[in-house]
Amino acid sequence: MTIGFLINTCEPFYRGGYERRVWAFARELAREGHDVRVYTSCPRDEVIEGVRFVRLGAFRPFFNQRGVRNGWADLLFTLNIARLFWKLRARELDVLDVCATPFLHLPLVAWIARLKKIPVVLTCHEALLAGLPAYVRERGHRHPWMSRILAGLLAGLYRLGTGLFPCRLAVSQRTAAALARENYSAKGVVEFGLEPEAFHPQAPEPREEIQPPRFIFCGRLTPIKSVEQSVAMLLALRWEGATFFFDIIGEGSERGRLEEMVRNAGAGDVFHFHGEVSEEEKRSLFARSDIFILSSPREGFSIATLEAMAQGCGALVVSDSAQPNGALDFVGPDEEGLCVQPGSKFMRPALERLLREPELRLKFRQAAWAKAQTYRIEKQAAKLLEFYQGVINPH
Repeated sequence: MTIGFLINTCEPFYRGGYERRVWAFARELAREGHDVRVYTSCPRDEVIEGVRFVRLGAFRPFFNQRGVRNGWADLLFTLNIARLFWKLRARELDVLDVCATPFLHLPLVAWIARLKKIPVVLTCHEALLAGLPAYVRERGHRHPWMSRILAGLLAGLYRLGTGLFPCRLAVSQRTAAALARENYSAKGVVEFGLEPEAFHPQAPEPREEIQPPRFIFCGRLTPIKSVEQSVAMLLALRWEGATFFFDIIGEGSERGRLEEMVRNAGAGDVFHFHGEVSEEEKRSLFARSDIFILSSPREGFSIATLEAMAQGCGALVVSDSAQPNGALDFVGPDEEGLCVQPGSKFMRPALERLLREPELRLKFRQAAWAKAQTYRIEKQAAKLLEFYQGVINPH
């Protein structure tokens, strides 16, 4: 099968959840003998690990200094998609898998695919309609009238683009449910899968009793990830005598401010900021940790949480009941971890419980490791292929 993926950024050129998903599936499908192309922004046309990268435009920063999407970069990528007119022949691809975020490019892609007679799948990581007003405010548009107008324009473009793709694929059950509430139901759900090297070979064992618990976070250090709340809560508990370590992996606009909070509290020996690390080092940090903290409630799936679980970490997941976190697909409350509502009054008791109950931490670590085993890339790639086949041969 000849399979195309369309996404503005992709690993190995850029690290992120959407990017990681495409790269993992593309490599696995290529290993299985399929002809896989990724249409993206990258330095040049080249083949990496069997996957053919097709350059649509120059690589540029897709997030600004405040950690939110760079609208100008998204617009330029949308314009670069016009190059598909010349890069694609009619029926050249059996299927084109299009990342739905950001959504500026969707009408143009739908038009090109129709002209080229190529079946299209729209992969939806989030249901964005209800969150567009907050999305506008995050970008600094705080004037009420201007915010309302811009949110309305974006909502119209989102409805148009999403509605042009009848074959929608959700990355989690929670995303599928949210899309259904927007009246854009998904035709299927295919969650992420981890490659063999992502799994720790042995189930977690009890730690030494004198060893303080280790918490860990991995992701962009931006306001939307709410890492500040985790740092503030743990600093307060440390002030009251709690002992622990907190490893923080990632870069972003909030790193300097978070480091200053820790420095001012004299807690540099407890909080460790690692920045960007290699995959091997990330897995090593996960393997020696007890609990992964997912502080951002707005996650379509959270690959980082699943990766931590595969190394034997339990989870503390923040989830808004109005729009549940996608990580709840694989983190059951009081099974693989704890799930709490946003806000310090919910998070603090959860952290206190994890700090004082080593048996609970071990239970979560073992259950999390076992649950992660069911999310292997070979199994999920087979599901994705089955979905593609249904799009190509609907009858």
